[in-house]
Amino acid sequence: MGKILLPWVDRIDGGKYTFRGADYETPISEHWNNSAIHGLALFLPWTPVRHRRDRLVLEWVLYPQYGCPFTLRFQTEYVLNRSGLSVRPARRSPRLPSGSLVVHRRLRPATSTVSGHD
Repeated sequence: MGKILLPWVDRIDGGKYTFRGADYETPISEHWNNSAIHGLALFLPWTPVRHRRDRLVLEWVLYPQYGCPFTLRFQTEYVLNRSGLSVRPARRSPRLPSGSLVVHRRLRPATSTVSGHD
């Protein structure tokens, strides 16, 4: 599935950032360039909250922790139709430290068809 980058959208140089006037430090995940990569949503599970045959809504909750001491909650809807797959991220919590979110569009299907759609 395409990766959703939260709570920040790019690498954090030195693992340090400022948000709402306060300084924070995150764990370094890319030691070769001394940075934290693409936030924490890559490493925590997303929970299904609604699903139908053609759509799925996943939710991600980040509770306060080192480097991100506030609760963040987001939902993302995946819709499959004849036009293809669409991804609609929906913000569900206060403003993000990075101010936005990013969805990587690279998908790698396991087969050439998905639920009967060619």
